[in-house]
Amino acid sequence: MYKINWMFAFVIALISCNSISCYAQPLDERTISRLAADSVWLRLLHFETPVAIPGNSKSAIHSENFFRSPSGAYDARKELEATLAEMERINTEPNKDIRCRFPARVSWIEAQTGIKDDVDTKQLCPAFYAWAHGNNDEAIDRRITSISIVLATGYLGNPASYYGHTLLKFNSHGSDTSLDLLDKTVNYGAFSTHGDNPATYIIKSILGGYDAGFSQIDFYFHENMYGENENRDLWEYQLDLPQADVDFVVAHAWEVLGKEYTYYFFRQNCAYRMAEIVQVLPGLDIIPHDRPFTIPQTLTQKLAHATYAGHPLIAKVVYYPSRQSRFYDKYSKLKPQQMALLKHMVRQGVDINIADVKALPVDAKQQVIDGVIDYYRFANENPQAPTSQLDPNYLKAVTARFVLPPGNSQEAIQRDVSPDMGRPPSWAQLGGIYSSHDGNAISLRIRPAYYDQLDGDGSHVRNASLRMGDTQLSVKEGNIKLHRFDLVSVDSVNPGISGLPSDRGLAWKVRVGAEQGITGCLDCLVARSQADVGMGRQVTQHTFLAGYVGGGLQTDRYDQGTAFARASIDVISRFDEYGLGMRANIEHRQGLESSIQAQLFFRGEIRWAILPSIDLRLNYEHSDGPGSGQVLNAGIGSYW
Repeated sequence: MYKINWMFAFVIALISCNSISCYAQPLDERTISRLAADSVWLRLLHFETPVAIPGNSKSAIHSENFFRSPSGAYDARKELEATLAEMERINTEPNKDIRCRFPARVSWIEAQTGIKDDVDTKQLCPAFYAWAHGNNDEAIDRRITSISIVLATGYLGNPASYYGHTLLKFNSHGSDTSLDLLDKTVNYGAFSTHGDNPATYIIKSILGGYDAGFSQIDFYFHENMYGENENRDLWEYQLDLPQADVDFVVAHAWEVLGKEYTYYFFRQNCAYRMAEIVQVLPGLDIIPHDRPFTIPQTLTQKLAHATYAGHPLIAKVVYYPSRQSRFYDKYSKLKPQQMALLKHMVRQGVDINIADVKALPVDAKQQVIDGVIDYYRFANENPQAPTSQLDPNYLKAVTARFVLPPGNSQEAIQRDVSPDMGRPPSWAQLGGIYSSHDGNAISLRIRPAYYDQLDGDGSHVRNASLRMGDTQLSVKEGNIKLHRFDLVSVDSVNPGISGLPSDRGLAWKVRVGAEQGITGCLDCLVARSQADVGMGRQVTQHTFLAGYVGGGLQTDRYDQGTAFARASIDVISRFDEYGLGMRANIEHRQGLESSIQAQLFFRGEIRWAILPSIDLRLNYEHSDGPGSGQVLNAGIGSYW
C-alpha cells in the first residue's frame, strides 16, 4: 500500500508542475529572461530586423519545423521555454530527440544552466554523429577539427556570381592535405531560379522574390564547378578556433540545413549567411556593417582583421588556382622558344621526336609538354568527359609526358594580392569638371560597387569591370545635376594570353544607365542601354587590347535617334608596381535612322593610386559630329 501511494504522489507531482520548473528548478524567472535575451540564443534562432518591411525582430528562418513553439519565430522566450520542456524527456527513436535535431541549442542551454543529461549521442543521433564524425561504420573517426570560409572569385558570366560566392568548409582530422576533396561544405543559395533570365533574377533577388537555404555537399563538387568549369580561383581561409567552438559551429550548421530563408542579393546573401553561422560564437562579429550590402570580398577583409580568444582569427590562407590560372602560370614561365613549340604542338600535333624538341634539355621538354597538357585541360569545355571524347592531341601529350622522367615537383602558384589584402569595394570621388558647353563645375561621384578596368586587383577579373549604382553629379552655382548614372555596367574579358584556338580572348560589354547626349554638356541627359561583343588580347605584359562591335538604344533627344550601331577599340595599360593605369577608347557610332550622321568619340583616363585606398584620376572625352564637344574631369577618390 505504501508503494502504491508513493507512485501516485510522484505522478501527481509530475502533472502539477510546469515544464520549466520540473526540468530545471533552479531556473528562476530572472534567469529565464536573461537566457532568452542572450545574444547567442538570439543568433541560434537567427533573430534579426526585417529587411523589406521594418518591424520587430524575428527569425529570418520561416520553416515551421525550426521552432518548438508556435510563436517561436518572433518570441525568443517562448522558444526557450518550449526547448527546455522538450529537453525534459528523451525520445529513443533514432534521430528524433531534440538533442539530435538541435544539438547547438541543447549544448548552449546545458552550458548556461549546468544541467546535462548523460546521453550517448552516437547511439541516439546516428545522423548527426555521421555529420560531425564521419559514418558510424568507418574505422577511422573523421571528426571535424577546423572550419574554413572559402571564397570563389567573381564570375561575370552569371549575375548571381558577379561578386563571387562564399561557402563553409568543414575540415576533418583525416585530411592529409589542405585539399581534401571529401571534406564537407555548407552552401547557401536561392531556390528555384532555373529558367529565370538575368534581368528577372536580379529584380527578384533584390526584392526578396526567392526562398533560399543551406545545403551540404562535398568540397570536390565546388572545386570542380568553380575551378574547372567556370575558371574561378578559390581562396580558403582556415579559422583558428578551439575544438569546442568548432563543435558548436558544426552543430549549429546541422540545425539550419534545409531551413528556408528569404534571399536578398545585396545584403542577406551567401557571405552574410556564412558569417552568421560562424559568429554564433560569443563575442565574434565578422558580418561587415559599414555598408548596406555584403560583398564576399569584404567578408574576407573582415576576417583578416578579426581576433578571437586573443589571437588572429585566420590560421592560414590556401589558394586553389583555376584551370585557366594554372595554364596561364605555366605558359608565362616558358621561354619564347618553348612557347613557339607549345603552339606548334597544339596546331600541328604532339611529337617529342622533332628536332627542335629533341634539342631541348629534359626539364625544358617537360615544361613544354606540361604546358600542352594544361592547355587542353583549360580548353576542354567538359572536364568530366570520358576518355573517348577527349582531344586526341591531349592523349598524345599525356602519353609523351609518361615517356619523359617525372621531373621536379612543381612550385605552387602564388598571387601577389589575395582578396583579404585588396582595397575596399566602394569608392567616392570629389573633383572638378570642365565642359566645353557649360564651363566649370564641381564633380561628385560615388560608386557603391565594385571595380573598373584600372583598379581591379588580384580578386577581380583583370582588365574587366563591374559597376553598379555608379553615380556622378555636377554642382554649379548651387544647382545639382545628374551627370552620369550606371545602373549596371559589365565589361567581361578573357585575356587571350596565348592566342591559341581556345584562348582567343572573347569579350563583351553590357551597360544600362544614363549619360550626357552631347559631349561637354552638363544638362543633356539621355537614358541609354548598350551591348557589345568583341575579342581581346594581352599584347604585352602591361597592355591589353580589345575590339568590339555592338549598339544601343536611347531616348530620342538632340537629333541622335533611338538606336545606333558602333565599333570601338579599347587599350588598357597597367603598371601595378607604380600604381599607374591608363585606358583609351575610340568609338565610331552610326545612328540607324537615315538622317542621323556618324559620330567619333575619343575617351581617355589615367589613374594613379597614391595610397592603397586613395587614388587620383584624370578623365577626358572628345567627340566630333552631332553634339560635338569635350569634357575634362579631375578628382581625388577614396575607397571605403
